[in-house]
Amino acid sequence: MTTSLPILLSFFVSLSLITILQPLAHSIGLVDKPNQRKQHQGHIPLVGGLAIYTSLMVGIGFMHLFFGFEFTRAIEALMAGCFFITLIGAIDDKYDLSVKIRIVAQVGAALLMALVANRQISDLGNLFCLGVIELGVIAVPFTVLAVMAAINAYNMVDGIDGLIGGMTLSTFTGLGVLFWLSDSHHFAILCFVIVSVVLPYLLFNLSVFGNKRKIFMGDAGSMLIGYLTIWLLCIGVDANEPVFRPVVALWIVALPLVDMVAIMLRRIKKGQSPFKPDRDHLHHIFMRAGLSSRQTLAVMTIASFVITGLGVTLELLKTPEPVILFMFLGLFASYYLVIARVWRIVSWLKR
Repeated sequence: MTTSLPILLSFFVSLSLITILQPLAHSIGLVDKPNQRKQHQGHIPLVGGLAIYTSLMVGIGFMHLFFGFEFTRAIEALMAGCFFITLIGAIDDKYDLSVKIRIVAQVGAALLMALVANRQISDLGNLFCLGVIELGVIAVPFTVLAVMAAINAYNMVDGIDGLIGGMTLSTFTGLGVLFWLSDSHHFAILCFVIVSVVLPYLLFNLSVFGNKRKIFMGDAGSMLIGYLTIWLLCIGVDANEPVFRPVVALWIVALPLVDMVAIMLRRIKKGQSPFKPDRDHLHHIFMRAGLSSRQTLAVMTIASFVITGLGVTLELLKTPEPVILFMFLGLFASYYLVIARVWRIVSWLKR
């Protein structure tokens, strides 16, 4: 019961905060309005991210109170980084910041993580049976790129109701299992606290309490989720106290990562900016192929849990790293080839 107490308390804090923030969002204009890319009805409060951030900070406080979770320099830097990235995301939600400003903010948050907290990806593991690939002097820039990739992967996947919530549940459940089985119980509980503060958002986002109480996560939430993900992945692959091997991290974030890379490659191939918004993500394709929003959500969430579960299983079985890598590359190649020919495949299936 003691273990579950901060998880349960964090859930109710998040639920309460959403209820409080909803009317406030309308009064300050922090709402999402329909346009060519956003085909929803009415002005939807963008308070999911703010509620998740605040309740997570309260949850960390509960962990300190009940488990003696230490406020180390790294944890203090994590809390500062979460505040910064959530603030930038909320400003972006309100004023629609330029891509350049968002990139600068992401780099700043990444440097806070890599230099102040000393959380870096220092090696890539033994990917080719030739020994551990040490990153050395490029560890910091590589970590910065990884942070930006994670933030943008989760930002891009936030396209239909419930989807980023489903991806978040699979990611942090997988991470929590890996931490727990390696006896890193504090970080496991932190992962489950993140799951618990996202669940109320998911209930409101899916209109469980009615359409009038619907909310969106906004960039504040999606950027925060990406930042938390890469931070905990860096803790998991820490060379001093490794919980899992670096290549396994690819499976934990496989669906958002693969979708982002594939869509950016397609945009570059078309001569467009890789950051140009469009409606060519996998969830958009599923819906144009005839699936409803809820059917698409179910398919992609189940797929995310299956892929994350496979990654966890490969780690627990101590599968050789080259095998895990080539399996992932096979997954990505299959995904990219299917997406590139998706309309031919859909037409063939309809016939």
